[in-house]
Amino acid sequence: MPNKILGNELRNYEVDILALAAQGAGTVQSVDFDNQTGIGIQLFINLTAVTGSVVVTLLGKDPVSGVYYTILASAALAAAALTRLTVYPNAPNTANVSVNDLVPKTWAVKATVTGGPVTGTVGAFVACGGPG
Repeated sequence: MPNKILGNELRNYEVDILALAAQGAGTVQSVDFDNQTGIGIQLFINLTAVTGSVVVTLLGKDPVSGVYYTILASAALAAAALTRLTVYPNAPNTANVSVNDLVPKTWAVKATVTGGPVTGTVGAFVACGGPG
């Protein structure tokens, strides 16, 4: 989804990433998202039913090789709850919660379910920045 740009004004935006509907064991990965001006992101993992656990991982994609790398991964989530992950410049480096980093040009999200089924959604808020 492209950023909302009005003239020289950049707009933050929201993204629907994954819908997990009684997702069984295994890994599900989103499509790649093309980041034009986002500098930070908050992932919202809203689990409504959990048997087993799920780990949600924000991935960056190397622009040359196309290989994905981990930016931030949640802890194993084993209960119905809303969990937030934050990537932003100067955010504290807190394992499984937040990291001091930028959002790369191409990013994606994967959910790795152990046991299952897991039902819920993953969405994002992308904070945009521009010339100072």
